[in-house]
Amino acid sequence: MKKFLVSTIIAVFIFLLIFAWVLVYNKRDTNVAKRESRNTQIAETIEDDCTEEYEYDQKLSSLTVSSTFGDKTKTEKEINRNSEERFVLRNKDGVIVIYKINEKNEEEEYEKTHISIDYLAEEDKNNIKNGLQIIGQEELNKIIEDFE
Repeated sequence: MKKFLVSTIIAVFIFLLIFAWVLVYNKRDTNVAKRESRNTQIAETIEDDCTEEYEYDQKLSSLTVSSTFGDKTKTEKEINRNSEERFVLRNKDGVIVIYKINEKNEEEEYEKTHISIDYLAEEDKNNIKNGLQIIGQEELNKIIEDFE
């Protein structure tokens, strides 16, 4: 009788373990399915957003902005180019000097660097000798860093 009681308790315990494992496993599958569904929804939303942004960019790129002043019409690129600062690099006393071009299209000394032209490549020396034109502060900084 004692053996029967112990066997029955062990059998019930094993049955409860199996039952609990099945419940957990099924719940896990449900969570995985929910997660996959959520990931699919997120991917579709991102794809829709990207498609909308791409279409918007395509519409914008097809537009031409122009400005008319008097009898002169300027495109968007010309407007942007003219709105940025313009510089010229020249050789003065063996070092690079930066000149800023003002509204009257005149060169004003902006900064005298300590960069000797002696160590530059021949092509760079020739460009500076002829006046290397630069548009924008970022481009100026990049070129000066390259020469240093």
